[in-house]
Amino acid sequence: MKAVLGVAALLLGLTGGASAEDKEAKAVIDRAIKALGGEDALARADVISWKSKGKIYLEGTPNGFTLRTTLKGLDRTRAEFGGDFDGSDIEVITVLDGAKGWRRFNGTTLELTEHELAGERQNAYLQAISITMLAMKGDGFKVESKGEEKIDGKPSAVLKATGPDGKDFTLFFDKETGLPVKRTARIVNYDGNIVDDQTTFEGHQEFGGIMFATRGTSTRDGIKFAEVVNTEIKVQAKADTSVFSRPD
Repeated sequence: MKAVLGVAALLLGLTGGASAEDKEAKAVIDRAIKALGGEDALARADVISWKSKGKIYLEGTPNGFTLRTTLKGLDRTRAEFGGDFDGSDIEVITVLDGAKGWRRFNGTTLELTEHELAGERQNAYLQAISITMLAMKGDGFKVESKGEEKIDGKPSAVLKATGPDGKDFTLFFDKETGLPVKRTARIVNYDGNIVDDQTTFEGHQEFGGIMFATRGTSTRDGIKFAEVVNTEIKVQAKADTSVFSRPD
């Protein structure tokens, strides 16, 4: 059961901005922002929500799941996770509201520990960055260009970044479209261990003025972890922030 709770948290599948001297990194960021919809459209996307479904692989066994995610900024998320694991229906709601967070499981809501909060904050900003990129131009992130690398045989620009929590991650952008196609980071796994996460972004489509990945896959330490399809993507200039309250 602990593994399932950790999986739900992970699927919610994080110093200064790019320096003036690193013109290549700045150019990659600017091109990605334009490809994702442009700075004005992305700035108006105050709250983004979507549904996901797919399979999670635990010890090689696929398990179906559904997930509804709501994201605001870099540090507010709500994830409603459901799945069938070993014949048991699991429902978990995880909420992050800045410095506070909660998880509701089997009718009981508990506050997140400091360790859990740190993990949720990292998950939140990693998601937000991959969707809008705007924060990469701000004071919370240190960014540098790392040249090019081929992803599925196509050249990609590579950026190494350090988030506001001091943790590193790497983003890969298709050279032709400018869109993000992959992210790597060291994260806390569902079993509490630190693992190498690799997440892909595929099938970008336009929703509410921004481009959003409709498919993705992820691995943990090189082993398949999840396959995801995203639907019902909604982009809102304003939304009811009560969704980020304690889930009682």
